Amino acid sequence: MRLKLLSVTLFIIAFIGLQGCNITSDSTNSSSTKTVTLHHFGFDFSTGETAATGATITTSDGDTIGWSPTYAYISGEASNSGVWFRPSEQDPNSAVIYVKDMGDVELSGITQVFDNWPASTAAIAALVTGHVYVAKLPDGYVKFKVTEIVGGVTWEVKVEYVYSATASF
Repeated sequence: MRLKLLSVTLFIIAFIGLQGCNITSDSTNSSSTKTVTLHHFGFDFSTGETAATGATITTSDGDTIGWSPTYAYISGEASNSGVWFRPSEQDPNSAVIYVKDMGDVELSGITQVFDNWPASTAAIAALVTGHVYVAKLPDGYVKFKVTEIVGGVTWEVKVEYVYSATASF
């Protein structure tokens, strides 16, 4: 009886141990919302790495700038009248820009990225507090909500974001 009880106990311990080994963490698709202050020196959404003031990072997914990345402006805007997000994933031969304003929506409401990107010659509006944006990155996608536009010489913008290695969040 003791041997049987010991065998059952060992089996249960082994089963629990093996189940624990099957738990994986997918760091490429994170449904958890993170916060960061974006600025002109770059940020990597997949690693959470930001460049120090005056430096750049080689894996930057994008940065903030004081002019439209397409150099075209909507009525009432001009260079240095707002802050724009400039994604690193820009093909110089492409006719699109890989960032899109989804409007004043909930961040959780964006679950899929689309292929309908604005034309590279389109007038792109400056970032707006409360709006959600989607961007294509060199290693995935990001959706972010602008929570505060700080501005300043490095065009700081506070955002909540979710990174995904795929087109689904």
